[in-house]
Amino acid sequence: MKGLIEITQFIANNLFNQLAIMMALIAFAGLALQKKRIEEAVTGAVKAAVGVVILTVGVGVFTGELSYFTNIMSSAFGMEASAASGNMDLFIAERGGDIALVVAFGFLLHVFAVKMLNTKYVYLTAHLMFWFSVLVCAAVMAAFPEIGSFELVAVSSLIMAAYMTVQPLFMEPLIMKLAKTSSFGYAHTTASGTWLSMKLGMFLGKKKQRSVEEIKISKRLDFMKDVNVSSAILVSIVMLVAVIMADKEVVAQQAALYDANINPYVWVFMVGFRFAAGLGILLYGVRMFLSEIVPAFKGISDRIIPGAKPALDCPAIYPYAPTAVQIGFISATVVYLLLMVVMAAAGWFAIPPSVLFFGGAACGIAGGVYGGVKGAVLGGAIDGIMMAVGMAVTWPLLAETAPQIVWIANEDYFVMTILLRLLGKPFEALGNAGVWALPAGIIILSLCYIGCYKRKQKV
Repeated sequence: MKGLIEITQFIANNLFNQLAIMMALIAFAGLALQKKRIEEAVTGAVKAAVGVVILTVGVGVFTGELSYFTNIMSSAFGMEASAASGNMDLFIAERGGDIALVVAFGFLLHVFAVKMLNTKYVYLTAHLMFWFSVLVCAAVMAAFPEIGSFELVAVSSLIMAAYMTVQPLFMEPLIMKLAKTSSFGYAHTTASGTWLSMKLGMFLGKKKQRSVEEIKISKRLDFMKDVNVSSAILVSIVMLVAVIMADKEVVAQQAALYDANINPYVWVFMVGFRFAAGLGILLYGVRMFLSEIVPAFKGISDRIIPGAKPALDCPAIYPYAPTAVQIGFISATVVYLLLMVVMAAAGWFAIPPSVLFFGGAACGIAGGVYGGVKGAVLGGAIDGIMMAVGMAVTWPLLAETAPQIVWIANEDYFVMTILLRLLGKPFEALGNAGVWALPAGIIILSLCYIGCYKRKQKV
């Protein structure tokens, strides 16, 4: 018996609790199921593991620079730094194995649900499967801190499967209107903001309206499409303004943590560059493990559901409305930065500059395809508002697990966190037994929506 316990502990500590190892095993299994040569499966597994290690290094750099930002912003506007006992870096390190299992089991359950319910679209944006799994696990643990690994994996996998099955269905009208096809779906965590932009854009639309694509945007703004460049510039500018307004002693102390000899006004640019570098490392790691995980997942889904349609990342719709992409991004950035300053000055929450391109672009397209130029501007503004307010609202809800994830989040992260908190609140007194209310509520809501969706398809 003692030997069995030791073996179990060894597996738990060295496999299930090691994210890189788990992702390598998942990639290897997926490639092996496709009857790839052994050397291809091994190469894919190693690349997936290395990608995860790179990702975690990027997370460490990214969150480190954000701590500088929040401390300086808090001093500049005379407010307390946002309280948090949790840390995303530590959360991923401690719960990495559980997260990897949620990614794998969530996808398998999603494929099974698509086949059984005939919902057509298979969610293939693998990096969001990972990050949204981190969010779901963090939100579940925030509501039920004493939850065990089995319950966490089971509950989170069910929630992920329901989300991945339903989300592309919400976005089908936009794809049909924009691309005039149903050959692919939309799989991205900007879906709630994009859906809202689409619905509100309808109120602005006219029978005869100027197409967004008739508007010419200066090519000089194209550099802002580069996430690393736009992040470095925005963070540096905001930090520079905050340093001018902040207490000089606080600025000197924070700068000295980086380099005791550096001038504070030079340091602000280093924060911006390192912020962008951390984000770049993070995204590179994501792309590396994504390049191995996606073929593994797609191979599994193709074997189980021949003819299923792929639901793809949000850039899949960008070529259909390139001008709306730029209008939405500009609108989102302006609105977000205004709210960032207003909210900090009001002492509510010091939110940092965020990655607004993907959501702003998608919301701009959704608003513009129905509401013209006004709709594209409104769509971008909706993204900016949801991002700013969403961060402020969900940070305290995740403060004890992984609050920093809200800084790289999209709208669906905020909606899911709030929804899980609302579903779980009445059942917290039941302890771990109450955690099953979360997937039960999500599944019931999902089945209701799928029923409505199928009725509309028959009409």
